[in-house]
Amino acid sequence: IMHEGDNSENSPPGVGNPIDPEGRAKTGTRAGGRTLTVLPGADQSQGRFACFEDAQDEANPGDKISFQTGLYSKPLVVTKAGITLVSAPQSIVEFIVDTDNQPALTIEAADVQVQGIQFCLDGRAPCIQISGSACRIVDCEISAAIHDGIHVGDLACELHDCRFRACSGDALVVLGGAQASVRNCSVLGGQGRGFRVSGAEAKLDAKGCEIRSTGGTALSVSENGTLCAEDVSVIKNEGEAILLSSGNATLTDCEFTGQRKPSIITTGGKLIAEGLKIKDNQAPECAISLSGSATAKLSKCSVLKSRNHIFVRAESHLNMIDCKVADCADTALAVFEGGSAIIQSCEFQNGEIGCLAKAGGTLRVLNTSLYAFNDAGCKCEPDANLHLDEVRFRLGGVGVSLDGGASLFIRACVFNRCMFGVRSAGMGCKVELIGCVMGGCKCESIWVDAGTHVALRQCQVAAGEGH
Repeated sequence: IMHEGDNSENSPPGVGNPIDPEGRAKTGTRAGGRTLTVLPGADQSQGRFACFEDAQDEANPGDKISFQTGLYSKPLVVTKAGITLVSAPQSIVEFIVDTDNQPALTIEAADVQVQGIQFCLDGRAPCIQISGSACRIVDCEISAAIHDGIHVGDLACELHDCRFRACSGDALVVLGGAQASVRNCSVLGGQGRGFRVSGAEAKLDAKGCEIRSTGGTALSVSENGTLCAEDVSVIKNEGEAILLSSGNATLTDCEFTGQRKPSIITTGGKLIAEGLKIKDNQAPECAISLSGSATAKLSKCSVLKSRNHIFVRAESHLNMIDCKVADCADTALAVFEGGSAIIQSCEFQNGEIGCLAKAGGTLRVLNTSLYAFNDAGCKCEPDANLHLDEVRFRLGGVGVSLDGGASLFIRACVFNRCMFGVRSAGMGCKVELIGCVMGGCKCESIWVDAGTHVALRQCQVAAGEGH
């Protein structure tokens, strides 16, 4: 047994916490005095321990149990509070455990810290099970060949600088009333999800993390769980970057790149994102999908380079403020089937259609720029509601396009160098323009088919190539 720390027998009077004869802090905090060394085959009479269980029996709160370099195959069960498990300096400590129903590491006691150890489990249990409160996992590597990486249930824990590799299940699962704080951790590969939070009292706070090339969803929130993610990167995973079915998710300065499914899918709950960047999404449908009573607020976000950027449907609602949406192969934003959206102070660039209101959709666009859309900057189809206020259209095909039976209100909008300013097709369209300016259209500034009602008030039409 090697003694270290301020509470060793060599410490001067008055230094450290007062301790009783058994080495426990009288204040209830860690005594912080000793390091107990585990070395397979060691003779305990030499002050070392041949197995973890013997060292744990000897340990007091505040002690460290240090593992020498080696390959360990027996699962660890921590039952003593306030101890720290570490790898010895310049040591490589691996727990490679092959059991069917027991984790490689189980923490049942409170205030336990585990640092610098590699855990690998080939069995049908999570690699690490945490059921003790105020536990910390630091600088560890976790791999689970069959099941999940870490399960946290009902209590609080922290993970710092950990690496999850090739987990077949979820890398981290936060359940029930658990709360987990995750800092600077990474998830690489594996067939499962990255971080999953599920349960009305469950909360996951992640910062500075990276999830790369996983087979499932990177961030999953369900059963009214809560996720707070800051500076989290999700790169080239097969599933969604975030799937929110209920509960709350807050994303701050996150980046989602190269997903093969929509980067964001919400089927319920509330999503708030600020400074989010989504780019190079490979999904055939869209980069962001909102449905089923979900609400989302995006501010200072960007969505770049996907086939379709944003779909809002089925009673869901989107509020976008000061965002950039650019370089879509088809439609930047589509609202339909009972969905609604308010777009304010945003910039839309390059694609086929900028904003599309389809049957059952309600869309309001305020103080927003739409540039260079080949088909239309905004398009309104029958049985949809579209309201445009202080919108700037520039270049591209039609500024605003209406299909048969559509109704549209346009106020204080500017049309500059579009092919057409306003174009209606089919019977029964109604369009009202107030205080609009049309300049330099290559064809007609306003073109309406028979049966369309047009009302213009205080509008200006400057000379262009057409009428």
